[in-house]
Amino acid sequence: MSYNKRATAIFPSSVTGTVSSRPGSQSSSLAALVAAKRAELEDIQQLRDTSNALTKQLEALEAKLGTLQNGAEAVACIMANFDSVLKVINMAASGLPQAKNQESSPDVNQGEGAKKDDNVTDSLPVPLVRILLEQQAPVTKR
Repeated sequence: MSYNKRATAIFPSSVTGTVSSRPGSQSSSLAALVAAKRAELEDIQQLRDTSNALTKQLEALEAKLGTLQNGAEAVACIMANFDSVLKVINMAASGLPQAKNQESSPDVNQGEGAKKDDNVTDSLPVPLVRILLEQQAPVTKR
């Protein structure tokens, strides 16, 4: 691509050549140059304001993405443990109805009742163990 070269002098060469010959045209050329520079200044100020607004929006988006990342990590942790949780719930649920049915049936013979109590305790699932938070290993963040 070829770019137009921008004049680095304050006054264009056409204006400097006519300075001594026509003072009236100099003021109109200078007025046009000042108007062009003012328009350029307004455009630059508008660009600065737009850039500042965009910067604020991007910072807000960064904060929201950080929140989403933390939430996604929590959901991933839950999903990783979900299978184990369902297995434990299933084990506990499968053992409890049988125990309740055996306990609710009336005992006609006391000797048989003692045998049923042994069966009830055998059919119950192993109790779950609670681990205190202080005993857990610290989780490392990535």
